[in-house]
Amino acid sequence: MTGVVEVRTGARLHFGLFATTPPGRPFGGIGLMIDRPGFVLQAWRTRREDRVFASPELAGRITEFVAGVRTDLQRPWVGQSVEDPAAPVAFRIVKTIPSHRGFGSGTQLAYAVAAAMERVLDVRPVMGGCDLGRGKRSAVGTLGFGDGGFITDRGFEHRTSLETRWNRRDVPTDWRFVIVDPLGPGGPAGAAESTGFQALPPMSRCATEALFEFLAEQILPGLDQSDFARFAGGIADFNRLVGEHFAPIQGGVYGHPLIRNLAESLNETKWPYLAQSSWGPAAVAPCESEGSANELIAFLNRHVSQDEAKMFVAKPMNHGATVRRFRRKPAT
Repeated sequence: MTGVVEVRTGARLHFGLFATTPPGRPFGGIGLMIDRPGFVLQAWRTRREDRVFASPELAGRITEFVAGVRTDLQRPWVGQSVEDPAAPVAFRIVKTIPSHRGFGSGTQLAYAVAAAMERVLDVRPVMGGCDLGRGKRSAVGTLGFGDGGFITDRGFEHRTSLETRWNRRDVPTDWRFVIVDPLGPGGPAGAAESTGFQALPPMSRCATEALFEFLAEQILPGLDQSDFARFAGGIADFNRLVGEHFAPIQGGVYGHPLIRNLAESLNETKWPYLAQSSWGPAAVAPCESEGSANELIAFLNRHVSQDEAKMFVAKPMNHGATVRRFRRKPAT
């Protein structure tokens, strides 16, 4: 197929896991998709060999994901291609999600590559059969890539089927999410992340039950009834309890000292809801409207300098990543 395929993703916010045990089983968790930051990935057929136009770090990850997709294309249940599965493909990163900040960049990039190859090689379906090494602890980002919205992954708690393990809801479109991303090193990933989990004691059954209670009594009813305070309060409570479990290895309920200080400051304002996303360091403050979010940004600008953190407003993303084809020759 000729032309350029372009995939646009959102970013994943993850508010915490339901458990850290038993080993080898999914821990689940809750999170939602926002419209920024996001990847814009372009792909097209090339003549000789795969080419990647991206930073060295992203180029290495894309190459890894391409190899995973090609391996799965050999499996009989993935689907048949009218093109050669080994046909060379070129990739270009136009926009990116910063790595190891709490935005789920690895999962979004992995499935962006898979979706692009699906179109470029004319395979149906790639994503349905691919194992790209994502979602082993929580599938929030994987499901968010496909459908957007607020995702619940019940993890090892599910009893009957995959349908009961996962649940998706729209997020009210008027709500906004103020992101505070402290500058400096990112959160743990790879081997460091695995070491962190190994150092943690098992989350207590009592804590897991409390997390499911926050979900059932505050977060989901808040979404269903567009009750912002109920939803945001539930997210903050859920995230705080998870943070208490991770505090011994991340330095506190929130991993970055700037976020810990900010949480105390916001408790005295009309924006008392703050949650760290995944390992951080980024945190999110839900807001009921665009106006409220802009007020919060103005407040933050008086207390946090540009040398300390990046701050911006994101919208909820209630749809999956978009894939389009442009019938034009790529400029390389």
